[in-house]
Amino acid sequence: MDNKYEIIKFKDMETNETVNFVVLDAVDVEEEHYYFVIEEDKAEDDDAEVLVLRSLIEDEDEVTFDIVSNDEILEKVLEKFNSNNNEFEID
Repeated sequence: MDNKYEIIKFKDMETNETVNFVVLDAVDVEEEHYYFVIEEDKAEDDDAEVLVLRSLIEDEDEVTFDIVSNDEILEKVLEKFNSNNNEFEID
């Protein structure tokens, strides 16, 4: 994976673990902003798991994200992503 991709540092508030995610794309659905990401250390793996993060709170220094797990929301976001994107295929 080349360096043209944005990196998001995600800190799990429960475990205090920080994971770097590579941003594949971002879309807006129903006035919410969503990011399609994969873990940076798995970015070269063709079968890497793609997660969808929803931007909850944005201020000047930091953004708070939530991992989307609701199937209905995921379906809408995935549909928008696939209609906008020709570089990646996400199932």
